[in-house]
Amino acid sequence: MAGIRADHVGSLLTPEALQAARDDYVRGAIGPEELRAAEDEAVQDVLRLQRDAGVQVFTDGALRRASWVSGLARAAGLEAAAAAPQPGGCGRRVANDIGPAAELAVSRRLELRRRLTEGEGGFLGRHAPGPFKVAIPSPNMYLCLHRPGLSEPAYPTPRALLDDMVGICAGEVGALVDDGAAYVQLDAHVDNYLRLIGQATLEGRGWEADVADAVAADNAVLEPARVQGATTAVHVCRHGHGGARRPAGGYGPVAELLFGLSDADRLLLEFEPDEPDAFEVLRLVPRGKTVVLGLVATGCPRLEEKDALRRRIDEAAAFVEIEHLAISPRCGFAAPERPAPITEDDQKRKLELVAETARAVWG
Repeated sequence: MAGIRADHVGSLLTPEALQAARDDYVRGAIGPEELRAAEDEAVQDVLRLQRDAGVQVFTDGALRRASWVSGLARAAGLEAAAAAPQPGGCGRRVANDIGPAAELAVSRRLELRRRLTEGEGGFLGRHAPGPFKVAIPSPNMYLCLHRPGLSEPAYPTPRALLDDMVGICAGEVGALVDDGAAYVQLDAHVDNYLRLIGQATLEGRGWEADVADAVAADNAVLEPARVQGATTAVHVCRHGHGGARRPAGGYGPVAELLFGLSDADRLLLEFEPDEPDAFEVLRLVPRGKTVVLGLVATGCPRLEEKDALRRRIDEAAAFVEIEHLAISPRCGFAAPERPAPITEDDQKRKLELVAETARAVWG
């Protein structure tokens, strides 16, 4: 899988027909079998889209999920808990497979009743026209579910919740490899690491150990894939709520530990076209690790110029050898915060551009 140059983060736009079916299911107009049939048809369509566009790894577009981070609530049989909303609605995104207005906080021990990615890997194993990957959230993404005054009886500290989530997510990764996934990806957010720095600073202590523990949790989750020979990756999103991007000029103070301590084979990173010296942060990437350059915008319909993308790849090659670079869109196409509308045709043209640029650079 090291030869995959035309990559993508994974999520794709939800087709109108599938959204209509999902709405019907919420209203009780159709049952779970009809919804699953609509999902199957939509996934078949996006597999053809990716094949025709020329990208080198296939996903189901996260079309079976209400959001990229959902799945835990239903898998663990959790119910919405009375809790103050968190900034960015993190608990709502995790819970939105049990209700669009739910704000979830953990109030009892987690106990899985089904897979986090129920039905995803098996279907791809039967229908993907090439190597496929499945992405799951980093266990650190679930720390927002630990609320003071509510979660302590089940998990005395956020670290206790993290330890449980590591076991749950690692089990899912092993099951995905058994499904045939040749590539497993964790989706993380730079804000999660920055919050650790902020909390440690408020408490008047160093933050490095906290960030190192967070990276170690990701490594532990990916270990079942690594030992079975699957490609492993971490996508570190920088997209802020309301369309903001942060931190400017790179991945901030966490980059050295995040890049240096990660055991993942590939790092999917996001770069803006107008960031000064954006690629200097890549000097912190250990030799031999592949960096997937997120250069193609998913939040606006304007199509980038292929020559401009090739120049940016050349700039990045000053810090990471060209054979350890690849290209992708910056983020998933289904990201809810976008400054301008984007259509399924725009999405197809963006994926084609990624594949064409990869062929032009790497052959």
